[in-house]
Amino acid sequence: MDRPKLVAVHAPPGGVKEVQLKTYRKQLKDNVKSMLDNFTSIVKSAQIEDEGSQVLDSTQCAQDAYEMSVRAANIVRSGESLLNLVSNLKEYLVLNDFPSLNESISRRRLQLQQMQSKTERSLRQLRDDVSAQLYEMETAYYSSQYRRGYDADDEGSDVRHKQGEEAIAMQ
Repeated sequence: MDRPKLVAVHAPPGGVKEVQLKTYRKQLKDNVKSMLDNFTSIVKSAQIEDEGSQVLDSTQCAQDAYEMSVRAANIVRSGESLLNLVSNLKEYLVLNDFPSLNESISRRRLQLQQMQSKTERSLRQLRDDVSAQLYEMETAYYSSQYRRGYDADDEGSDVRHKQGEEAIAMQ
């Protein structure tokens, strides 16, 4: 399709954007004008002319039909060019709308930071809950009669149990 060709202009960085936007505006005006001119010509050729014409009616009809089909093809071509222009404008907007892109990135970063904080809080809470449950289960186990190898005279196991309790409590 027809893409606008930028003229090499030595201008400040903002000037290149202005040149490109002017090119888009010119292309828009040219395509709309072409569509209007071709449509006007089709309407004019559809009018019935007076009977004093030197050209035979069949010849005139064929010529008018051919002109209308050419004009219709020109309207279609201009419409396709306008669709291409819309595509180019969308691409231009996506690639050159830095404030919007930066804001979108900042919003997403903020969302992810909030999600990270929430996840970290949940993990800390889960750790505390598991630690408390584990402490309760160890206490129940070490104070039960079902503990393997428990000997009433074995002071070492009680010391190990108390050291484990202290380590858990420090967390």
